Amino acid sequence: MPPHVFSIADKAYRSLMNPIGHSANGGAANQSILVSGESGAGKTESTKFVMNYLATISQHKNAGADSNVMKQVLSSNPILESFGNARTIRNDNSSRFGKFIKMEFSSQGSLIGASIQTYLLEKVRLAYQAESERNYHIFYEIIAGATAEEKKRWNLKAPTKFHYLNQSTCVKRKDGVNDAEQFGILKNAMQTMGFNDEDMESIFATVAALLHIGNLEFDETHQASGTESSEISSMCEDSMNVVLQYLEVDKAGLEQAICNRNIQTKDEHYSIGLLPDAAENVRDALARFLYGKLFDWLVSRINEIVENEDRDVPFIGLLDIFGFEDLEHNSFEQLCINYANETLQQHFNLTVLRMEQETYEKEEIQWSFINFPDNGPCIELIQGKPYGILPALDEECIVPQGNDQNFARKLYRQHELNPHFSASKTEKANHLFVVHHYAGAVTYDTFGFCEKNKDILYPEITAIIKRSSKPFVRGLLQVSNEKKSPSRKPKGRASSVATRVSLGLQFRNQLKTLLETINVTDCHYVRCLKPNDKAKANLLVSKRVCDQLKAGGVLEAVRVNRAGYPVRIAHQQFIKRYRPLANGEYLQRIPAEAAEENFDSTERKEAAGLLVEFLLKAHAERYPELAGVSSDNQQETAVAGIQVGLTRVFFRRSAIQFVEAQLAKRYGEFVVLIQAAVRGLIARRHYARMQTSAVLLQKVIRGFNTRCRFYILRERHRQKQAELLRQQQLAEKKQRDEERRAAEEKRIMDEKRKAAELEEQNRLTAQSASSDPVSDDSSDGDRGSSMKLPRYSRDSNESRGSRAVSRFRFTKDYGDDDYAMPNTSRQVAMDPGDTVLHVAANCCNEQDVLKLLQNGSDINARNRRGRTPLHTASFYQNVEVVGILLDWEADVLVQDDDGNTPLHLTKDPRIARMLLEAGCTPNIVNADGRTALINAVDRGDAKTVKLLLHFKADVLFRELKHHQTALHLAVRKGHYQIVMELCKSEDIHDLILLTDRNENNALHFAVSRDRKNGYRLVDYLIKHGAEVDKVNARFQTPLVVHIMTTRQTDPAITELFLARGADPNIQLADGSTLLHVAVERELIDIACALIKHGASLNAPDAKGRMVIEVANKKFLKKLFSAITQPPTWIDEKERRSCMLCGSNFKFGNRRHHCRHCGRVCCSDCSAFTVEMHRFPKEFPGRMTNGGKQVKDPQRVCRTCHAVFKMRTAQKESKSGFMARVLGYEWDEVTATN
Repeated sequence: MPPHVFSIADKAYRSLMNPIGHSANGGAANQSILVSGESGAGKTESTKFVMNYLATISQHKNAGADSNVMKQVLSSNPILESFGNARTIRNDNSSRFGKFIKMEFSSQGSLIGASIQTYLLEKVRLAYQAESERNYHIFYEIIAGATAEEKKRWNLKAPTKFHYLNQSTCVKRKDGVNDAEQFGILKNAMQTMGFNDEDMESIFATVAALLHIGNLEFDETHQASGTESSEISSMCEDSMNVVLQYLEVDKAGLEQAICNRNIQTKDEHYSIGLLPDAAENVRDALARFLYGKLFDWLVSRINEIVENEDRDVPFIGLLDIFGFEDLEHNSFEQLCINYANETLQQHFNLTVLRMEQETYEKEEIQWSFINFPDNGPCIELIQGKPYGILPALDEECIVPQGNDQNFARKLYRQHELNPHFSASKTEKANHLFVVHHYAGAVTYDTFGFCEKNKDILYPEITAIIKRSSKPFVRGLLQVSNEKKSPSRKPKGRASSVATRVSLGLQFRNQLKTLLETINVTDCHYVRCLKPNDKAKANLLVSKRVCDQLKAGGVLEAVRVNRAGYPVRIAHQQFIKRYRPLANGEYLQRIPAEAAEENFDSTERKEAAGLLVEFLLKAHAERYPELAGVSSDNQQETAVAGIQVGLTRVFFRRSAIQFVEAQLAKRYGEFVVLIQAAVRGLIARRHYARMQTSAVLLQKVIRGFNTRCRFYILRERHRQKQAELLRQQQLAEKKQRDEERRAAEEKRIMDEKRKAAELEEQNRLTAQSASSDPVSDDSSDGDRGSSMKLPRYSRDSNESRGSRAVSRFRFTKDYGDDDYAMPNTSRQVAMDPGDTVLHVAANCCNEQDVLKLLQNGSDINARNRRGRTPLHTASFYQNVEVVGILLDWEADVLVQDDDGNTPLHLTKDPRIARMLLEAGCTPNIVNADGRTALINAVDRGDAKTVKLLLHFKADVLFRELKHHQTALHLAVRKGHYQIVMELCKSEDIHDLILLTDRNENNALHFAVSRDRKNGYRLVDYLIKHGAEVDKVNARFQTPLVVHIMTTRQTDPAITELFLARGADPNIQLADGSTLLHVAVERELIDIACALIKHGASLNAPDAKGRMVIEVANKKFLKKLFSAITQPPTWIDEKERRSCMLCGSNFKFGNRRHHCRHCGRVCCSDCSAFTVEMHRFPKEFPGRMTNGGKQVKDPQRVCRTCHAVFKMRTAQKESKSGFMARVLGYEWDEVTATN
């Protein structure tokens, strides 16, 4: 990761958690991150980034960690910024105090607490601000963000109405931060920290009271004794009332505290009045005191909330201290700030530079010495005793009548020759002095030094606060900002003087405590660089940046880091951690006891050297370019980045990364071995359990299956016995029923016979009486089909000329028609239940039929088969009788028990025409699911079909058994005339697309016809719209059916299908193609037609066989002559032998593809070439873009070369015999033999 605050924070966190960073006693090595830089360089923002990162990563690595601690720690930033940051000339969010934050972590890495230590709050800013600067943010935020009710309660006004806010014309921040929004953020942060409403009300009331304290004004008064004094002016009565209400004192008490000073001597106590200017100083002192105590109270309260109870926990310290400052007017605060930066810079130099060199020299590590700047003399100038600047200031504050001028003259006298101190005559006249810091020379004004250093707090101020009845106000006095270091009580001094600690001494003690904390931690540095002094974005002043890099020692730090060894591990820990990397001889020579405490240090160093030797060998194998640089062992280790010191092993960054990578790899190997062993153990245990379970389960299942089979067999036996018993009972019952039915039938037959005889006698009697030859009585007796009547013939004594035929519509003479009545006698068969009219219609005795009708016989009488006389006449083709019955209005739509109308039964076109003209519907379906059209097509009756089509017979109807239409039947039975009649129908486009139950269309049946008419029929159907690629239920197209299932295939039909767009490469159910089938059946003409239309010779079937391999080799030449399109190349990697001669490909033998057929051949079988333009037209590249022939030679096999020679001979118009002779150069059959 490139340089980034997150990288520093991550490194500190990992160092805290990494076992390498643990101390000798097993505890974690605490870390510190020191953020330094000039004012406005971004130290505070960088610190917040670091805090956010550490809190987030600890929460991420420990999902169960308490998130409230993280929120509370992060919520401290808005609170401290509001009360401790202000806008300065150089920075809109400048920290006016220093802080050291300890972020405390558990052993698992979760954030468990924090503590904050603050340094040197700039309280003087409360009463005075320079031009273009602001007071602390909280005053502007509370005015901008408070609600109307809060403003009324706290008596807040515009910033210009308060003395502490209107000294500068600057009210708003330049960085775009909204004060009102920040006030809301502050409230949320306080609530997150656990501040209750009462605490927040007290805090904000104190802030408002401070603003009103600043508005107190004083008027000069004259006392009775004649001395001058002051009192609170009536002009500020509103502010005074707010202050009195806050402190809960009266006006007199407030004036006594501010406008008077009590003096206590040994013998007496008296009070003197202060002039208005002095009273204003006391007012400002009161405000500074209250604000300082409020700030300390906030820090103390935050520590109480987020601090962990266990103090001995690992932590990461974040130091955000004021940056180096060089203002137009530098006073005591700037000297303390710059002194702190000088001290931290010295710590940086000692840690990174000098201590680095001292460590290498002490450990006898080979490295390059680097000179570095030392700012120790400058620090000695400021803090050195007895004549340092701060000790001299403390002494001046102690002596009577000490003042700033005497302090300045003392400095000029003591440090005139110090190279880090200077003062010109002009500066001496103005009581100025210059200190040459590491970041540059700064001019300080001694005015106010003594007063600020004394930090005098008059007893009157503390007394008025102690008298307040508010617990919060009194509690401010109990807050201790720091634990002051005990100082020795000077001898010969008064107790009041001895116990007084100056502000400078307090700050030095705090800084000393801070350095002691930092020195016992591993330090990480963040250098914030200021790109320009105008606070503008995207503006980089190179010289300004370079000066900061040089002054901060960054360049020297980079040089030391490059030449040094940043990772150091003790010998004991080094052996304990990296001994697993060794193997073989080294593992035996390095004792495991070397990682223990009581092992000899000399032998431990030797063991560490052996381990380093092994690591160097591994490093040399990984980086051979670095091996052999020097034969010297120490030089070799220096080059590799690993050196063994007296007590530690030193690593460069690349070396430790290499070693850690090898260790991770070795741990990975160990993990694999452990996992393999554990998984094997688990698998064996699981297998044993499964084996035991399987045996038990098998036993249970076998028993269960056996019992189930037994139950099934037993149940079957019972069912079989029951079935036999039931069948026996049924047989007995059936026998009894048959016997009873036979007896009943015999009785009925006898009765009918008697009735028929009686009826016949009556008829003869009536006939003789009326001289009528015919009687209308009919016999209802059941004459079985075995009963026979006398034979009738056409030349009987009743001639046709003597018939008495009435002149009706259908009664006419058909003698002139084409139909000739058969002149043969036939035996008349009767159906059960036939009447006399049925018998007359059957015998074609039209005169008897007519007489019976005239005598009232039922024309629609049914026999036991449900047939009428019209059914009988139609079935036996009695045209005259049908005509008579139709004229007598017989029912033409009546259906017998089988659902047949007379139209279904007739086979005579004339009868069919009469029935259709009489109104018979041609689309009635019988019980077998057939119409009259289906029956006519089935028997090949073209005339009847034509009549039915004329009367709108439904050609789209499909019979129920096979779902075949009339067209299917006509094509299947070869009735070509009927096919043509059906194709004349208006519904031919729908009819031609209909399929039967097996999804066959008409073409599937047409391809199986004979060669004589098959081609014409197929062509006829295709012209009328039949689908050539229609797939049936067996996934067969008509072309597939023709080639696979037809006994006599016709190449012309195949050519017709292919010409009409049939797919030649369709794949069959077994994975083969049509070309496979044609070649296997030796249908060479059909195979050539398929190849001509694009069938692939090299397509494999389900067994991986290609057409070339299946075909008889004597037909290959003819098959190749039909090639018209580029072939599919066979994968040469899958072929181990030549596809022509069969010789195996050996190592080094080249394999070639034939450009014509695509086969893989050896060099001998493919040593022929043919010019490209001689290839078939479908081959690409035959012609150039300009239309010229391409004569590039193309490699072909021996067989294809003969094919090309034959084509050339045929093209040159030679005889067929000569062409075959010239083309016969080689035969694959003989070659393989």
